[in-house]
Amino acid sequence: MRGYLTSSPSRRDAAIVALGLLGTAAAIILDAAEIPVFTTVLVGVFLTALGIVIEKAISATDTTKKIRLLSTGLILSLLLPVGAWIYHVWLDAKSTGPGIFYVEGKPGHYFPAHVYPGGPALEDTPLNEDLGISTGQSYEFDCVSKDSKGRPWLKRDEAGNYWYATGDLRHVAGADVSDLPDC
Repeated sequence: MRGYLTSSPSRRDAAIVALGLLGTAAAIILDAAEIPVFTTVLVGVFLTALGIVIEKAISATDTTKKIRLLSTGLILSLLLPVGAWIYHVWLDAKSTGPGIFYVEGKPGHYFPAHVYPGGPALEDTPLNEDLGISTGQSYEFDCVSKDSKGRPWLKRDEAGNYWYATGDLRHVAGADVSDLPDC
């Protein structure tokens, strides 16, 4: 550490930038988070800039400059969780996608899968025990269709092309089934 602090400022900045690039590249290659590459790069650049500001604040000798740099670092560090919140509320396709619905109802309640909209429910057998949906969980649905009585039903390809009644489903972003494409 002592050798690092006695090296030139440009060398320290280069080391921080190299560390930021390496960390960002590793996050992208390892797919550390299920976020787009652009967002990963943006976070990497942001953290690298924060690292440079902190390093400059540590090595500053003038009190005024040190206070200004520490204030900048504090603002940058507070912007990171705000940016994460904005991303997850407004930009994250997984939380705002048209097909994410939350199942409301009594705890432990189970809604069975149906072979077609309005059709009979599949019986619970060892072969299809994982096809139903449970209260308190969120599920992604692909499209909507109506049965012979005009009631909407949601299709879930992930479970094997099965249908679910919409009665106790609530969209996580406040939309409704009309935002889904027709099947």
